[in-house]
Amino acid sequence: MSDLSLAPNELGFVLDTSGEKVMCRLALRQLVHLREQADETERAATSVGGHVKLALASSWLLGTLTEITVDRLDADSVIAEVEFVGEGDRLPDGGLANFRRGVTLYPHPGDRVFLASHDDLRLAFAPQDGAHIEIGTVY
Repeated sequence: MSDLSLAPNELGFVLDTSGEKVMCRLALRQLVHLREQADETERAATSVGGHVKLALASSWLLGTLTEITVDRLDADSVIAEVEFVGEGDRLPDGGLANFRRGVTLYPHPGDRVFLASHDDLRLAFAPQDGAHIEIGTVY
């Protein structure tokens, strides 16, 4: 997979979709680059347990990386399994708004995959308009 045409936080694209997860082809060099650029608290985002967002029409679908394996057809790529968390509106600047759990619009093969930002995760897991408690930081 050539990563020459990827946007700064873009990782790859959707290969297959089911009712609960997607399989994606991700650019290995981009994953390594983003991990090297990240600070200590962000490095895990590019591996299992990290979060990605998939671009669907005018919305984002947020998911969790649950498995990453070697792409036996392309040495420059990995195959990643992503389980759905929820969805929200896609803002013009690429941000996420109005996050809600569950999925109403499923991705198609070819839809683009991006690394979720801290702001995306804060909106999804600690919304300002809902009661929540911050207990600490997981490293």
